[in-house]
Amino acid sequence: MGMKISNITIKILNHLINEADSLSFFQYCRSRFNSKELPPISLGNYVERANKYICCEDPIYIIVFLYIDRLVERHPRFLINSFNAHRLIFTAIVIADKLYSDHCLTNQQYARIGGYRLEDLNKLEWDFLSLIGLNANVTEEQYGICLLYTSPSPRDGLLSRMPSSACKKKKKKK
Repeated sequence: MGMKISNITIKILNHLINEADSLSFFQYCRSRFNSKELPPISLGNYVERANKYICCEDPIYIIVFLYIDRLVERHPRFLINSFNAHRLIFTAIVIADKLYSDHCLTNQQYARIGGYRLEDLNKLEWDFLSLIGLNANVTEEQYGICLLYTSPSPRDGLLSRMPSSACKKKKKKK
């Protein structure tokens, strides 16, 4: 069996984070998602820990990736970096899990799993939804396109890198 979708999604996001971290001005992109210090745990280990308690299925990580793509498309100057990735990804996981999983935890449970106070998670959730234009809906077509871009190539096993707005519905030419 190949790599889990959660691992593939983290690998792609780590590439974006490394690009943003290499820019000298990344620390000036302030938001509620920024932490004052680098988290002591890698993004991969953090997501793995969250998944251990939330028990997300692979489709949740495709939706998380789509949400991050929407955020970047709507706010091109918003850089996902080492100071905000953990909070962004966890918040996206919470929103996707609430909307698309058969099970759903309380916000208090999500907060405990993520290591946040309930009030902070509630604010992060609202801010994230605002950043993606209150659009947490995912169509089958969008999901299929994102699945394609987050899957290894059958030819060489390498990951595709999803271009911004790849999940947008293509307009038909007249």
